[in-house]
Amino acid sequence: MAIFDSTLQPHLPRLRADRTLVLTTVSIWVILVFLFSLSAYIDHARAGRNIAFLIVLRNYAIGFTPWLFMMPVIFLYGARDVNKALLPSVITALASAMIALPVSGIFNAVVLAAMHDTTPLQVIQTFQMRDWLWDVLLLMFNYLAGRLMRPRPEIAPEAPEQVPAIAVKSTTGVEFIPVKQIQGATAQGNYIALLMDGREVLHRATMASLSEKLSDAGFVRVHRSHLINPNLVTGAKARGDRIREVQLSNGSRIPVSDRYMDDAYRALSGRVLD
Repeated sequence: MAIFDSTLQPHLPRLRADRTLVLTTVSIWVILVFLFSLSAYIDHARAGRNIAFLIVLRNYAIGFTPWLFMMPVIFLYGARDVNKALLPSVITALASAMIALPVSGIFNAVVLAAMHDTTPLQVIQTFQMRDWLWDVLLLMFNYLAGRLMRPRPEIAPEAPEQVPAIAVKSTTGVEFIPVKQIQGATAQGNYIALLMDGREVLHRATMASLSEKLSDAGFVRVHRSHLINPNLVTGAKARGDRIREVQLSNGSRIPVSDRYMDDAYRALSGRVLD
């Protein structure tokens, strides 16, 4: 599992500038280093070893230095997994540990070897299981912090929703009529009357071309000269099981011909909850 996979990439630019990310990870690092140093200092004092607290604090700060660089990445792993189920999250956390813990161990071995004039291998041989506990705790705190404080990825804002409209030309200009406001359409000579709430607008087009344009919006042709929006039909008249007329929400009554009766029935039936 690559640490910089495609699902993490959108978050990476924020490593440079996200104040929340930096302050959160650094604060966790400072708090835990202080707590670990304080507990170690108390243990030394109880054992009769006179070691200054600042020396203990310095040693822990040096030992945890790699985490100042790894914590933001672990934090972002937790942020990425915020909506994941338990098993994928555990797998990601284990993958993070397999990368982070060896890095921390190698760094400490090299630094401590230089400080005590020994070899890194000899230092590693002195490590105990409890020495790794602190790294595991840092890993857990950062991973959980990322899940709770997911940073927003730097992506371009979504474009405003484009509402489909019909451009109706007149002698004074062009009016853009949102399709969702059109309740139906009726042929009137060389024009089509677009039926809306409280008014009609004449649009120069053929019923065939308009029907094709509005089909994706759910409009249905119910007559050679009429087109309706089934979602804005408030009632229908029928003879037996055959629909003969529909009423739009603006009160217009639209006839249904035999040729388009089945289409009208299917469109209106689709709105009904059985």
